[in-house]
Amino acid sequence: MLCYVCPQNKNPVIIFNFDLDSFKQINDTQGHHVGDEVLNAFVDILKRVFSQSAFVGRTGGDEFIVVADYEKKQDILQGIKQMQFYMNEYNTKHPMDNCKLSASYGWSDNHDQNDLNIWKVYEMADQRMYQSKISKKTKTLPQPDT
Repeated sequence: MLCYVCPQNKNPVIIFNFDLDSFKQINDTQGHHVGDEVLNAFVDILKRVFSQSAFVGRTGGDEFIVVADYEKKQDILQGIKQMQFYMNEYNTKHPMDNCKLSASYGWSDNHDQNDLNIWKVYEMADQRMYQSKISKKTKTLPQPDT
């Protein structure tokens, strides 16, 4: 997928990887139909927040990616804050027993290392996303450093 989004891209990029928190628990306790609704709600939030400034895609299961030119970094970071608002709004309108729509994320860029392979940028974002998921103590999206 990255080769289609960034073929031979020489400009710096920023990549965010997202993973829904407790998605298996939602499917197991609320049913797969609710899990599908949660997935669709998250996709709608991603599109609403990022579609004007970045590529948004699903990498599999409950994992998603946002890829943008590095020059749009501030727009993307602002989008992370908007995502939290929209997820909280969804959770208020669609309460689930002991479950919430929330996501962990990691990001990386090659701004300071233009020669850094796009796949390495992706791998670093993916590693950071899993670190975030493991260390997360609450079910809210952490705020990025700006």
